Amino acid sequence: MKTIFKLLILFMLFASATIAQSGNNEGANKFGYGIKAGAIYGRTLISSDEFNYDVSSGLSYTAGAYCWMKVSRLLSIQPELSFSQLAFRINNINYTDSVGSNLGMLTTKMRLNYLQLPIILKVTIPKTGLSIMPGLQLGYLTSSKVKVDRYDAYNNNEAFKKIDLGLVFGLQYHFTNRIEIAARKTIGILNIAKNSPGTIALPLASYITVGYQL
Repeated sequence: MKTIFKLLILFMLFASATIAQSGNNEGANKFGYGIKAGAIYGRTLISSDEFNYDVSSGLSYTAGAYCWMKVSRLLSIQPELSFSQLAFRINNINYTDSVGSNLGMLTTKMRLNYLQLPIILKVTIPKTGLSIMPGLQLGYLTSSKVKVDRYDAYNNNEAFKKIDLGLVFGLQYHFTNRIEIAARKTIGILNIAKNSPGTIALPLASYITVGYQL
C-alpha cells in the first residue's frame, strides 16, 4: 500500500511540475492530459530448471490517465498512471492434494492486477498523425488470483514479486485533436518469480487503447 501511495504522489508531483512549467511558457498546448482504456493480450514467460511450463496468453483490460509536456515541437514526455490486469494460463501441471493423492494434469488460470506507471517519450512524425512511443514502465502488483480447473479461485500473493519493470514500445495515431488510438508492447526486464529458485518469470503484453484528451 505504501508503494501505491508513492506512485500516486510521484505522478501528481510530475503533473503539477508540468502544469507549472507550461504556465511559464507562452504559446499553445505546452501541456495536456487525458484518460484512456483498452484491452491487453499477454502472458508471463516462465522458464525453470525443474519444469517445462506451457503458458498460454489471455485477454484482459487496462484503464487510466496520462499527462504530457512538450519538450520541443516534435518531442513530448508522457507519464501515465493506470490499472492493468495480466491474464494467462499455465497448462498441464501435475497436482497432488494435501494427502499426496495425484489429481492429474490440470490447467491453472492466473490474473495479476497491477498499478502501472509508464514514462513515455513521445516522438511525433510530422503531417502523419502518428507518434512513436518508447519508454519504461514501473509496475506494482496489487493482487493476484489463481484458479485451478474446477476448483475455487483463491488469492496467491506469494508466487510473484510486488515490483515489475519493463521496456515499452508503441505507436499512436491521432484521429482528431482529442481522440487517439495506441498500440503498445511491453517486455518485462525484472524476474518477478518469488520463492522459486531456478525459475525466471517475465511479463509480456500487447495493449490496444483508445484515449481522450480532456
